[in-house]
Amino acid sequence: MAKGLLLAIFFHGSFDFFLFLQENPNVTHYVSQSLLLVGALASWWFALRLSFKSIRLQQEYSRQLFNK
Repeated sequence: MAKGLLLAIFFHGSFDFFLFLQENPNVTHYVSQSLLLVGALASWWFALRLSFKSIRLQQEYSRQLFNK
């Protein structure tokens, strides 16, 4: 449970980090906003994949546990 909470905090933070950096003119002077958006979308996509994998594993575990 703690691992899931920490992963959720990490991915939410990384997503927000890339989005908030787009507002900083010092950062966008060196890094394009498109690259920051790609970073945000990559963290979102990776978190979404982990979520679906966890859901599938939990469903399989539930089937095994309750279909005895």
